[in-house]
Amino acid sequence: ASDVYKRQTFSRARSVDKDGKIVGEYRGEDGPIHGFIYEGGTISTYDIAIEDATSTRLTGINDNGVLIGTYVDGSGKLISFQDDQGIITTTGELVHNAINNLGQIVGVYCPDSTSNRGYLYENGVIITVPDENMPSQAWDINNAGIIVGDFTSSGTLGFMLVDGEVIVFDYPGADSGTYLTGINDLGTVVGIYQDTSLGYARSLGFVAVVPLSSTFLLFGSGLLGLGLLGWRRKRD
Repeated sequence: ASDVYKRQTFSRARSVDKDGKIVGEYRGEDGPIHGFIYEGGTISTYDIAIEDATSTRLTGINDNGVLIGTYVDGSGKLISFQDDQGIITTTGELVHNAINNLGQIVGVYCPDSTSNRGYLYENGVIITVPDENMPSQAWDINNAGIIVGDFTSSGTLGFMLVDGEVIVFDYPGADSGTYLTGINDLGTVVGIYQDTSLGYARSLGFVAVVPLSSTFLLFGSGLLGLGLLGWRRKRD
């Protein structure tokens, strides 16, 4: 790697495509955050080509090479974008987290300046998930359009959104939150849960295989708390 990456003070890999291309962000000695692309043993810096834009972050890539991320504009607002082979589309004050091969994007936005909501962004339309009345975050979407994330009701629970129905996850032993952060095309999910049984807070990771049937039952996943919630559509 070049010296700029060796001297970085912070870095995070966010997404990888089927060919092993990795995207993320880093902070170097110059101060601002930059996006990066790692491919074939070579790392390159990615800064969005928009006037007065700073702090570019790359948060996702799909198998078609479409990039998503965020930057800070000249007024200090965090703006999301999509880069499709050099064609850049900005999508307002959203935080894109993941994109699938259909171009469907999930992430987080703040509609009322008080709490976050997860969303699905497709063809210029924002759909709040899993419910517009609850704080939530959408972290990942697979190529079947299945979304995972978390929401807050009486506590924080993970969710999987499948064809408009929501499966709610509460990891056994979690006493202060369950979060689903990723899903692949086989239905394997990853996440974290919070545990205080030792007298201090711990965040622990888990992996669960979730075979889905037409009734959305969980077989052998080791997770409890199956439930259904409604969802609503919201346009820009």
